[in-house]
Amino acid sequence: PDSKTQSRRRGCVSSAKATSFCQRAKGSAKEDRQGVFRRRCPGQGSDKFRASVSLCGMRLQAAPRCSLEAARKDLQHLVNVCNQVRGGQGPFEDRVRMALASPDAPDETHPLEKRGLSIQVATCALYRKVLLSPAYNFSQVEEALAAWRRLRGARTASLRAAQSRRRNPAQMRDSWELIKEAHAELWHAAGAKSSHVEGVLDRVEKLTETHFQSEWERWNRSRMAAEDRLAREMERQTWRERRRMLAEDRASQKLSKQLIRAAQKEARMLKRLEALLEKWNRKPAQCERTDAKKLKTLQQSTSTSNSEVALARGQDRMATS
Repeated sequence: PDSKTQSRRRGCVSSAKATSFCQRAKGSAKEDRQGVFRRRCPGQGSDKFRASVSLCGMRLQAAPRCSLEAARKDLQHLVNVCNQVRGGQGPFEDRVRMALASPDAPDETHPLEKRGLSIQVATCALYRKVLLSPAYNFSQVEEALAAWRRLRGARTASLRAAQSRRRNPAQMRDSWELIKEAHAELWHAAGAKSSHVEGVLDRVEKLTETHFQSEWERWNRSRMAAEDRLAREMERQTWRERRRMLAEDRASQKLSKQLIRAAQKEARMLKRLEALLEKWNRKPAQCERTDAKKLKTLQQSTSTSNSEVALARGQDRMATS
């Protein structure tokens, strides 16, 4: 059968083995799931019931029970712990430590320790494929928190400060390399075989290879389209800048021409004023010369007339005598 048929069969088997009897808690976060799960055990002739609660990537589970009522009581204790963690203040790890701390009486044992509490860290590895860390018991809370811190840091190492989820295949690939390394180290420290750990990681990669390739191609196309849009925007900005510079050049040329014409007009006006002033300065001297000439002519004509009168009088006297 093909990969899709195998995945459907695996999904059917997993759903047949484990069935949830309790819905998600009302008002809880999307990743916080809780319920009682039934696991069919054909070899033992009876089913097992196990209470489980997920809280911010940590999976708290009680020991398997033979009856549903006992598993529901375990679930109630787990829900109380989750409510204490959600309602507390301070960092997440401190709230978990306070919720799982021993009761006030030092001789008493925590109810979850009696119920066989186990803690696993669930990490979203590749496209909703979840990897589980080794199981830690009630006395290994610090080891469980260290594993949670390590795997959470590996998943969010490639993200920016404002991001909480991986949005592109590049971030998915970078975080997957860190998750593989952290997951392998945790299981090797728990005594698991290297071949088994590598087989689990290879199976996750094979199941998500087709999806990863399609997402990578789609992301590359979107990146190329974004780069094309950016290039077109840069071309438009360059074109607008060129148009602005051409308009500035035209305006400067027009202004320079206007200034040249204004300067030429001013020069012509100054030349005309100078000519008028020169003409005005020449007019008094010319008038004086004309007046002197007129006066001289008048004097000459007067002297001539006086001589003629004297001559006429002399002639008259001679004639009379």
